[in-house]
Amino acid sequence: MKNINFNIGEDKKLNYIRIMIIGLFTIFISTFFIKAGINNIIFLNSKTTEKQLQINKLNNYIDKVSKNESKMLSEIKSNRGKWEPRIKFINSLIHKKTFPFLKRLDILENLMPNEAYLRNISIKYGSKNRVILNIESNSYQTLLEIYKVFGKLDLKFGKESKKDGKYLNTMTVVMQDE
Repeated sequence: MKNINFNIGEDKKLNYIRIMIIGLFTIFISTFFIKAGINNIIFLNSKTTEKQLQINKLNNYIDKVSKNESKMLSEIKSNRGKWEPRIKFINSLIHKKTFPFLKRLDILENLMPNEAYLRNISIKYGSKNRVILNIESNSYQTLLEIYKVFGKLDLKFGKESKKDGKYLNTMTVVMQDE
C-alpha cells in the first residue's frame, strides 16, 4: 500500500513565529476577558454592598424611631398643652372680630391726629394678653392730643421717648380671655 501525504500548507515547515503570535494573542484576549469579568463581579458586588449598607442604615433608623415613638408622642402632647392657651387666645381674637382687621386699622388711623401714625402693632401673650400699638408723632402736642382721644378708653400708655425728631409712645390694649 502506498502512503498518501497531504500537505495543506505552502511549505512543509511549520511557521513557529506565526503560531507563537497567534497563541500570545489568544492568551492576551482570554486574560483581558477574564480580568473584565472579575472586575465586573467585584463592581456589582460593591454596588450591592453599598445599597445593602444604606438599607441597613434605614432599617436601624426605623427601629430607633419605633423605639422612641412613645417618647415622641408624649413630647408632642406636652407641646400641644403649651400651645393650646395661645391658640385659644388667637382664636378668641379672631372670633371677637366683627369686621375686617384692616377696617379697625382705618378707624385707629382716623381717630389719630394728622401728624400721628401707627408705627407697629404686635400681640403679646402671657399672664395678660395684650395688643400693643406703637405710635409716632411729629410733635409733643400731637402726642397730647392722642392721649385726649384715646384716654377715654381703658388703654395704658407707655413712657414717651424722642428719636430722630419724632415722639414715640406705646398704647396697650388688654384682652380678656374667655
